[in-house]
Amino acid sequence: MDRDEYERRRRALEELYQADLRFLRAAHESRVRSLEALWLSLDGGAAALPVQSATLLLGPEAAPQPIPEPALPEPAAAPAVPPVPDLPAVRPRNPNLRTALEEILPALPEVFIKKDVVEALGWAPSRSSIQRVLSEMKRDGFIQFASFSDGRKPSRYRKV
Repeated sequence: MDRDEYERRRRALEELYQADLRFLRAAHESRVRSLEALWLSLDGGAAALPVQSATLLLGPEAAPQPIPEPALPEPAAAPAVPPVPDLPAVRPRNPNLRTALEEILPALPEVFIKKDVVEALGWAPSRSSIQRVLSEMKRDGFIQFASFSDGRKPSRYRKV
């Protein structure tokens, strides 16, 4: 990039910036006019406009006396929330999965898969957590592999 290209790009960016500012200013003015029109329609006349807006629209000679703010209506009471129906068992926060597995181990079949463990728990811990705890229990002699997974069939575990 040479100096001329830099200057050309810099001017283009400045023009874009100025166009954005004009657009933003026009949008703001449009919103202010809409608000003033709404104000005039609610109280029926320029006398109801705040001092600054009346001065802008009608000139400094038409500055009205300040009008007290109208009282806002009180918000309606929130509707009663219906009770939540009983949901299925959800995973408790930070459970001790190892303890839970040791407690349900006697209730599991002699040869079981991870799906049996999840059903017996009543909640679904992450797959990695189940795998980690089952590996620890295998290492500690609570269970052993009955068969390894071949991709289609899950690994089977046997109680010791």
